[in-house]
Amino acid sequence: MSEKEEGAQKNLRIVIFGKVQGVFFRSNLKVIADSLSVTVWTRNVADGTVEVVVQGRQEDLQRVTD
Repeated sequence: MSEKEEGAQKNLRIVIFGKVQGVFFRSNLKVIADSLSVTVWTRNVADGTVEVVVQGRQEDLQRVTD
């Protein structure tokens, strides 16, 4: 992989099923995102899921989901 490819920004979309209210999901995700220098965006979806989009380097995105 070239240096340009290694540093390229990627997007990861995650859909969370189940209860996330009352477990500080968003605030904990923000702490993780800040520690990895990635950008994170969340929204509640009408079907009860939570959509998360994370943007950053591929290796950092992998660490978000680990």
